[in-house]
Amino acid sequence: MKDGIASLGGIDDGIAGIQAAVDVGDAWSRPPSPPLLAVSGQREEGPVQVLDEAESKDYLARYGVPVPSGRVVRSAAEAAAAAGELGYPVVVKTLGVAHKTEVGGVRVGLGDADEVSAAVAEISGLSESYLIERMVEDVVAEFIVGVARDEQFGPYLLVGGG
Repeated sequence: MKDGIASLGGIDDGIAGIQAAVDVGDAWSRPPSPPLLAVSGQREEGPVQVLDEAESKDYLARYGVPVPSGRVVRSAAEAAAAAGELGYPVVVKTLGVAHKTEVGGVRVGLGDADEVSAAVAEISGLSESYLIERMVEDVVAEFIVGVARDEQFGPYLLVGGG
C-alpha cells in the first residue's frame, strides 16, 4: 500500500474493498453500544453475578444475536401453556445448571402439552424453574458462550461448540 493507495487484484477484489469501506462507514455512523460486559446495576468491583440461560439469551438478544423464542416457567402447567403459545415442537431445559445435558436437564422435540408436562416432571429435581423454547430446526451450529472477568487479565469470552 504505497501512498495510501491499495492495489487490488481485479474487479471482484475492488468491489469487495468498496463494500468493506461502506460497512466501516456504517459502523462508525451508529451510536456506540453500551459496554457488553456491564450488567445493569452492577459495579465492576461488585459481587460475581451468574446469569442463567434465559437471562443470558435476553442479554444477547439486546445486541441483535438471534436466540430462540422462550418463556421461563415454574410448573408443568405453566410449561404446557407456554409451549402452546410458542408453538410445537419445543425444548424444555432446567435453569440454574450450567451443563444441563450432563445432568439430564434437557428434553427436545416435545410435540404436545402432555410431553411437555412429563418432561418437566422428569427434570423437576434439578431446578425450580425451566426454560421452554421453540425448537430450532435445521441448525447450522450451536454454541456455548461464557463471559467472565479475571482480576489480573480482565474480561474474557469463551465460545465453544454447544
